[in-house]
Amino acid sequence: MDLIGKTLANRYEIIEEIGSGGMAVVFKARCKLLNRFVAVKILRPEFEKDNEFVRRFNVEAQAAASLSHSNIVSIYDVGNESGLHYIVMEYIEGESLKEYIDRNHKLEWRTAVEFAIQICKGIEQAHKNNIIHRDIKPHNVLMTPDGILKITDFGIARATAQSTMTAEDKAIGSVHYISPEQARGGYTDFRTDIYSLGIVLYEMLTGVVPFDNESAVSIAIKHLQEKPVPPREYNLAIPMAVENIVLKAIAKEVSLRYQTVTELLNELQNILSNPDYEIKPVVEDWTPPANIDKDATIKMEPIKRKFTPVIEDETPEKEAPVKEEKKQIEEIDDTDKLPETDKKKEIDEVAVKVNKKKERNVILAAFGAGVALIVAMIIFIVNALGLGPFAENNTFKIKAQIPDVVGQLYEDVVEMYKNPNEQGYRFVFEIADTVEDATVPEGTIVSQTPEDGLRKVEVVENKISVSDENAPTDKVITIKVDVSRSGAEAEKDFVLDDYSNSKIDSVKKILDKENVQYEIEYEFSDETPEGYVIRQFPKAEKTLRPGDTVTLYVSEGPEESDEGETTVEDPTSGSGLKKGYLRVPGPSNKESALVEVKVGGKTVYSSTITNGTYNDITIKSENSGVVADVYYDGEYAMSYDVVLN
Repeated sequence: MDLIGKTLANRYEIIEEIGSGGMAVVFKARCKLLNRFVAVKILRPEFEKDNEFVRRFNVEAQAAASLSHSNIVSIYDVGNESGLHYIVMEYIEGESLKEYIDRNHKLEWRTAVEFAIQICKGIEQAHKNNIIHRDIKPHNVLMTPDGILKITDFGIARATAQSTMTAEDKAIGSVHYISPEQARGGYTDFRTDIYSLGIVLYEMLTGVVPFDNESAVSIAIKHLQEKPVPPREYNLAIPMAVENIVLKAIAKEVSLRYQTVTELLNELQNILSNPDYEIKPVVEDWTPPANIDKDATIKMEPIKRKFTPVIEDETPEKEAPVKEEKKQIEEIDDTDKLPETDKKKEIDEVAVKVNKKKERNVILAAFGAGVALIVAMIIFIVNALGLGPFAENNTFKIKAQIPDVVGQLYEDVVEMYKNPNEQGYRFVFEIADTVEDATVPEGTIVSQTPEDGLRKVEVVENKISVSDENAPTDKVITIKVDVSRSGAEAEKDFVLDDYSNSKIDSVKKILDKENVQYEIEYEFSDETPEGYVIRQFPKAEKTLRPGDTVTLYVSEGPEESDEGETTVEDPTSGSGLKKGYLRVPGPSNKESALVEVKVGGKTVYSSTITNGTYNDITIKSENSGVVADVYYDGEYAMSYDVVLN
């Protein structure tokens, strides 16, 4: 997209390309009117004639433009010039949170929590406006030079009080951060953003994402099936309460997560001000989803609709015929013109007529009440099932030609059928289950329901926005598929990660899972805690071939001698019976700084540390904990509560 030097709307002069994504390219530009730099996001040319992409692109602008918050990138303008659809937004001079994590690896837990609090505040503002982001990831969080985080790219957000999700939405976004309900193609709400934020916090604390693999389908399956490794197994410095926050945020069952981002925000703020703040762990009794039994009873919430059965009252109009006949009997009885036998016969005939009319009235009343009751029951059931005129989803059945997708890769099938067919119907493929099948590559569809051929199937007509009567409808035919989770692929090479300062037990699990051979050498270390990796050979990013071995050098802790341990002593303590560990980070706003740690007002550690690195020190004291104050170039920066045992 060669736009450098051109001007949009006679106002925005394009300077340089600063980023690109699946839908759009982002340029740095200068606003001639206000003489300031802005970011201009321009839809890729291949999508300009795709109404769905243009709609989603415009939704981003409309959704984000309604938000005003210090932790959300501001939207200034939106336009269309010569077929170019563009959004003008706040220009952030800085880097993405993903780049910051990659550069610093594991963040100190307080820094990670502070960052998560800022993201929470931005999401909270969006949720208050009924906007779900659905693509929270560190790539979509920008960082200003002074450390302010701003959420961007509301590309698949949709302002709606009751949200559903389309297949295109399901395919968008980094699979490492999607929620289980997104991976399943199910219902999403505000708790989806909470799950994704929990994954981001996990990555900030550990330097890794909890679920990873080479294929997107495999990662999605892990979100559905696997439990994450607790963050403290990667970083012992993380307080247990912080770990419990993360695991609650990324619970697979939405009812076990934080129900609002405000709840999560409050707990993050509490733990930041008080590291001893107690947070109960979430016990998730969860099993992978199985095939849905179509005959199973479904528990549904009752519709709060009052129904009053019709009761036939004896109104004067209905009594009139009966009274008239009673009058006839009285007149016959009073007449002297007829003999008694004839009089009795005529009275009996009129009485029969009266009884028949009474019976007919009772039957009609009962029939009317019955019909009213049946109609009310039908209305109740139809609305309860979401099929009525007041429902967001209208369901009907048609005969449709179902494609045969068995044996194809799930990703390819989703891409192949992402657009509606000639009849205006779109196939959505939901993963009902994953099965062990070593005969086919991982991610292959092994079965489908309904089977291929001409079938009578259910179609869901979903209105995109119930508040907009002119909004288009989405006619969806759902096909449930079973996908292979272990394939017959050949053994692949393995790229080493940086395992320094990681718990050896966690590293062994990773290497065992990848069938990587390793040897362990133990050394004394004053900086690295006991049981953690000091260094490795080969180094990170080295590609190992089958049969290669990695050597891990693991700390045994400080070496003891007659002269005592080479550790930092609490100046207020005399015996040094307990010890704890403190990771001291380098400065975030400069290349390097003289870092001093003071306990009880006295300096116990002093060293120059560069940006993006850290030093580990051991503190000994007879107390169960000490407060360590950290200074950068003589200026107070932060305090740590160090637990000793």
